[in-house]
Amino acid sequence: MRRTPSDAPARYDRTTPIGLGAQIPPVLLKFVWDSGGLKNGVNQLVQAVFRTSDERSLTFTTVRHSSLRMDLAHLSSADVRQRSAQVATVAVTVAPSLMSGLLQPIHYRRDVTHKALADQSLPLVQFVARPGIIDLAWGHPDPELLPVDALRQATARVFEKYGADALNYGFAAGPGPLIAWLCRRLAEVDAHAARPDELAITAGTSQALDQVATLFATPGDVVLVEDPTYHLAVRILRDHPLELVAIPADQDGLRVDALQETLAQLRNQRRSIAFLYTIPTFHNPTGASLAGDRRRQLVDLAANETLVIVEDDAYRELSYDGPAPPSLWSLASPGTVIRLGTFAKSLAPGLRSGFISADPKTIGRIVDSGVFDSGGAVSHFASLVVAEFAATGEYAKNVDRLRAAYRARRDALLAGLSEHLGNGARWQRPAGGYFAWLTLASATPAGNLRDAAEAAGTSFLPSSVFYLDGHGGDQSIRLSFSRYSPSDLSEATRRLGNAIRLTR
Repeated sequence: MRRTPSDAPARYDRTTPIGLGAQIPPVLLKFVWDSGGLKNGVNQLVQAVFRTSDERSLTFTTVRHSSLRMDLAHLSSADVRQRSAQVATVAVTVAPSLMSGLLQPIHYRRDVTHKALADQSLPLVQFVARPGIIDLAWGHPDPELLPVDALRQATARVFEKYGADALNYGFAAGPGPLIAWLCRRLAEVDAHAARPDELAITAGTSQALDQVATLFATPGDVVLVEDPTYHLAVRILRDHPLELVAIPADQDGLRVDALQETLAQLRNQRRSIAFLYTIPTFHNPTGASLAGDRRRQLVDLAANETLVIVEDDAYRELSYDGPAPPSLWSLASPGTVIRLGTFAKSLAPGLRSGFISADPKTIGRIVDSGVFDSGGAVSHFASLVVAEFAATGEYAKNVDRLRAAYRARRDALLAGLSEHLGNGARWQRPAGGYFAWLTLASATPAGNLRDAAEAAGTSFLPSSVFYLDGHGGDQSIRLSFSRYSPSDLSEATRRLGNAIRLTR
């Protein structure tokens, strides 16, 4: 007997060996069949996938990687075009007469070619826009704030000034013009100026952390990380693999007393400790900065214990209420701290350019490594563009512009939280960076609140993803204010407030 879509399962089943992505087409088709077809276009089709699921783990990423990926990727692009004044309405109708497990072709605007649709089916950036959702889960910049024209002009000047050398293998430590400028810039934004032999150019913080883990740790070593911490740094460290041990943090940052106790325990067990990974300034996810007295205590403890500190200093330039605190690197004795810096937040993440500041011996080990010896500088051309952009004063102007924009966005987010959440949560005012950290007053787990928030049209990252055990801080959430306008952020807080009230 021939099966119809009504024979398909009504919901997703986590107990079967069939992945959620593979279950999406037949389950969605049953929804379409039973509801008599879809009449309201792209948003209804996408939302149908989620309404047929009780799984919090069924995310938009799962949908995009299902066997419907090509269609949904097209739909997302079409929906974005739909919201533009230059584009006509995209109508999608799935007839209830479908008798197979495949959706029939979806009709798009007549002036969109198959080649254009095919090109758009392959992702270009990480960010995935979900129709109708102001998604505060993403720690990404607003594309409107990226200095496209100024970087285009800087790129042209690089070719005029350096010609073919801009495209050749670069000097291992990085292009001299950028290193020379960095020495001057760090003297302005930190408590200690760097010398050229204390700097190496990287392809951003992620590459730098991976390189440090490769060179200064052995598989099975212990790496200490504050809890909560940047969840994707955890992934990088676990790739090596290393044993991660959590050190608790509070509103003033890493608890140095807890670190001292953990070090004593690990030393007694004769464990090999590679380093401590920490984000002491404008922390991701909490937005907090390590208190001044703790900074000094931390670097002194590290020196006494011969503990290397890997300092993730990604947000130093984005300070909104005065200068950023001095880096651990600027306070510590040589050889204690390896500081990772980046231009991803202060300029543009797609450039993949950053730097390491450390003592000359550590820098020498990095630039003499096989990767640098084989390919030269890991970000030669892009770093020349950064150097040229900075040489004309554009970098400083851009940082000032970003500080003003993100300060306004932070203030809009916090004002909206005060207006729409009231006593429903508590939070600290971040003095820099991208993020605000909320602790909910109710006992509703953050994962459950996210379901309600997405139904209301906003989203966030629950605290569980930032804890090593995946269970810490069940009543906390991270909100990013970097990508959306102040008005969008205000609306997002209104939607979040509605979701909190519904889940009490």
